[in-house]
Amino acid sequence: MIKLLLVEDDLDLAGNVMDYLELEDIVCDHASNGVAALQFLEENRYQVVVLDINLPRLDGLQVCAQAREQGNDTPIIMLTARDQLQDKITGFEQGADDYLVKPFAMEELVMRVKA
Repeated sequence: MIKLLLVEDDLDLAGNVMDYLELEDIVCDHASNGVAALQFLEENRYQVVVLDINLPRLDGLQVCAQAREQGNDTPIIMLTARDQLQDKITGFEQGADDYLVKPFAMEELVMRVKA
């Protein structure tokens, strides 16, 4: 079983993603802002983090960079509407392992999580 942290401030999207992932036997915790995400990462172990960039309090790029600075090497998939090459480069420079642009197919997200 995969344990995943979903960091997404759009509660409707987060609910849909969590429902779908649970059908795939992927257990999800959910944080709706960057500060909560870092707290979840300090208190729990995950196999993967799915991280939005545009978040309240602390954006996803800052969350990713701080997690890496703290020695957390959990794979991070950026899930964002930012689709320009420079956005992707910035995400990878901050420590992301993968980058998926919204809108996305749930099947593709599941395959990336399992990979």
